[in-house]
Amino acid sequence: MTKDMANGNQLGPYLVTSDEVGDPYGLGVTVLVDGHIKYQGSTSEISHKAEDLFAWLGFTTRLKPGSVMGFGTIPDCTGCDHDDFIDPGAEIQITFERLGTLRCRFGEPQARLLPSRWPVRGPLQKYHL
Repeated sequence: MTKDMANGNQLGPYLVTSDEVGDPYGLGVTVLVDGHIKYQGSTSEISHKAEDLFAWLGFTTRLKPGSVMGFGTIPDCTGCDHDDFIDPGAEIQITFERLGTLRCRFGEPQARLLPSRWPVRGPLQKYHL
């Protein structure tokens, strides 16, 4: 059961145990795009707690040890909330207090982009020609 896209999600390079994290609902979170702060907040702002997710999933599937669950995003944490989109080549850094920083670069399209219902933004124009 997944909504993962090919090469779309990252995990690691390390995992931590709950005793290393402390309160998972009290971690500071910072999101940087090309070195600019786009979000600063806390995991206390998440919509649904892990306990609720696991309880719900327990009704729909059998969970196995080692399963990894993604929780999406913290409300108001993404550019979509503010019409602030990431352009090809941008570096994204997401830092969770006591956990570390995940860094990734938003790749350049390798082929022409398909038509969309949204207007083409300037930085993407060259990929639509």
